[in-house]
Amino acid sequence: MTKRRGPPAWADALVGLMVDADDRENVTGDLIEEYRESILPAVGMTRADLWYFRQAFGYVWDATVLWGALQAVAFLARATCDWFWPTHDFSLRASISTCTGVAIGLSVGLWSGWRTASLRAGAFAGLTSSAIAAIMSIAGLALMFAAFHDPATRAAIDGSGGLSECLELPVLLIVPNTALGLVGAVPGKLLRKRLQLRIRE
Repeated sequence: MTKRRGPPAWADALVGLMVDADDRENVTGDLIEEYRESILPAVGMTRADLWYFRQAFGYVWDATVLWGALQAVAFLARATCDWFWPTHDFSLRASISTCTGVAIGLSVGLWSGWRTASLRAGAFAGLTSSAIAAIMSIAGLALMFAAFHDPATRAAIDGSGGLSECLELPVLLIVPNTALGLVGAVPGKLLRKRLQLRIRE
C-alpha cells in the first residue's frame, strides 16, 4: 500500500468546488504544493490533513457566510414581525417571507454557478449558506427570547406557531435551499459559458 502524499481527495475536491473557475488550477495547485513541500514534512500527515481541511473550510466560509447572514436576517425579520406586531392573518407575511427566501436561495445558486461554472457548487453553497443561516437564526432567536419573554410576547409567539416552530424552521429550510441553489446555478453557469464564448469570438 503506497503512502498518500497529497491531501485527502474530498478536501481537495471541496476547494476546487468553491474556488472561482478561473483561479481553480492555481489555487488547488498552490495548496497541494504547500501541503507536500512544507506542511506534511513539518507536522506529519494527520496535522497536515487538518491544515488542509482548515484551508478548504476557509474557502467554503468565504463563499457562503454573507449569504447565510442574509438568510438569517430575513428569517429574524420575519420572527420579529410575528413577535412584536402580531396578527391573525399571516398571508401577507407568508407571501413576503417565502418570496424573499426563494429569491435569496436562487441568488446563492446563481452567484455560485457564475463564479465556479459548477451546478454542484450551487447546490453545496445553498446547503452550506442555509446551515450557517440556521445556526445564526437559532442564536438570534435565543437572544431575542432571553431579552423579550413577557406574557404579551409569549402570547404572540404562541399565536404565530410557537417557539419550537421558530427553532425548527431554519433547519427544515436547509433542504429546499439546497435545491434552490442547484436551480439557481443553472442560469449562472450558462451565463458564464455564454460570456466566455463571446469573449473568444
